[in-house]
Parts: sequence; structure tokens; C-alpha cells
Amino acid sequence: RFERLVERVFRPRLDALGWDLRAADSSDDREDRTTTLGMLGRVARATDVRAEARRRIDAHLGGTAVLAPDALAALVPIAASDGDAALWERYDARRRAQEATDAQDEARFRYALCDFGDAALAERTARLIFTDGIRAQDRGLMLQRLFGTPEARHVGWPVLKDRWNAFVPGMEAGIKQNLMGALAQLTSVELSREAIALLRERATPDMREMAAQTIERLRLASATAEQVRGELADALDAIGA
Repeated sequence: RFERLVERVFRPRLDALGWDLRAADSSDDREDRTTTLGMLGRVARATDVRAEARRRIDAHLGGTAVLAPDALAALVPIAASDGDAALWERYDARRRAQEATDAQDEARFRYALCDFGDAALAERTARLIFTDGIRAQDRGLMLQRLFGTPEARHVGWPVLKDRWNAFVPGMEAGIKQNLMGALAQLTSVELSREAIALLRERATPDMREMAAQTIERLRLASATAEQVRGELADALDAIGA
């Protein structure tokens, strides 16, 4: 029902804005289009938006069309949402090809590897994060993006646990802070309980303050998520979703 509500709110905006840049578009229009497409494609899970995003991204990567940066910002993650292994491979190839020439494009496709909803591909991304193919400074931010994808949390979390002792103690302070931001998104009862236990057991001395803050965030967020889950159906009924 929540998906239907999002569809109802944002579909008229897409109808008004269209998919393509117009000469009269203001900067607000361009930003609105990006937001609207993202809400319809990723939150409402509109099949037509996802299919068109995939078609356009395939054309862009295949060299038969060139998408503007704002269009790429919207469509790259949408296409990834239910993307297959072939698309994952194309994204990974693109980010590797752009490493030395276009940092913005490399980052766009690298982060979008974290948007794949398929469990096997999400696990593949999680494992990639802890290889030499990903720079150390990017690992925490990629985990934030990965754990921000609900379908990926349950498969990404075991990979992080397995690699914690080998990678986390030696991370720089800023990367550890990003890692805490990733862990704070594990708000289900099961995952939050496991994350809190791990932080209490394995946080190094320099992480203890960050870990304590993250534990409190997890405790509160998990309780809130449970409360909202129980109230959401009635709330959606009340607004006619």
C-alpha cells in the first residue's frame, strides 16, 4: 500500500516533467525529475519506470545514446534495483574503465553496485568491497550504501562480520565513522541485536565512543521500526493508500 501511495503522489509529477530534459527546465525542474524518477523506480517499484530506466542505461553503456549526468544520477540506481548479473558486470566494468579518467562516473557506477536487490549480486558487491579492487577510503561509504538497500542487508552483514578482524581494526578514523553509519541502518530486531553484540565484543579502543553512539542509535531505531511496523497499516488505511 505504501508503494501505491508513492505512485499516486509522484506519477503526476513525472507526467508533467517527462523523462527528457527540456529547454525551459529550471534547475529545480531537473532536480525534481531526478527525485521523481527515484521515488517511482526505487520506492514505488513502478515496473514501467524500471523497464525504461534499464532500456536507457543499456543504450548509454552500449554507446547508442548519451545520457546527461542528472539523468544518469536517477537512472543508474533504478536500473540496478532489479538488475541481473549481466548488468552488474557492465557496471563493474564501467567503474573500472573510468577509474583513471572520470572520477564522478567511476563513483556513480561503483556506488550503484550497492543498489542491486538480487541477493547473490548484493553478496557479490559485499565481497568486492573487501578486495584490492576497492580503495580503503571507499569501503565505509559503500557499506553505507549497501546497508541502505533493504534487500542487501541480510547478505551484506555476514560478509562484514567475517572480514571484521582482518579489515576494521586498521581502518582510519574517518572510515570507521562511515562504517558506524552503515551499521546504524541494521534496524531490524535480529540484525540490530547482532550488530550491538559485535560492537560490544570487537570495538577497538579508538572506536568505543563511536560504538557506544551507534549502539544507542540501533537500540532506538530498532524499537521505533517495530512500533511503526505495527502502526503503518492503519495509517495507510487512514489516508486511503
